[in-house]
Amino acid sequence: MSVDVTERRGYRVDIDLEHSIAIFRVDGIVRAVSNICPHKHAALIAEGLVVDGTVQCPLHGWTYSIVTGEPLIGSSRLPLYDVHEENGEVWLAEPEEHVPAWMKAL
Repeated sequence: MSVDVTERRGYRVDIDLEHSIAIFRVDGIVRAVSNICPHKHAALIAEGLVVDGTVQCPLHGWTYSIVTGEPLIGSSRLPLYDVHEENGEVWLAEPEEHVPAWMKAL
């Protein structure tokens, strides 16, 4: 339910072994990003500190915009999911195609 998504905390949804999603509310709008931190590949973004439209990964402190997925420092961004909120429910679409920076090096 969309009422579970608040301004101060993330909400984690695991779709399968490859898709863990972090859902947030920023300025009243529901946003969704990958829950996997590109820095150390940990599924912790939803548990991070939320401040002014950003979320800080609790593992090593990397901070990302919840709106754009861009990191405040670095180049590996969080994939974004399209979100639609209707009648108290949150609907998500697959993220844009994204290859993490660490995989490009392989």
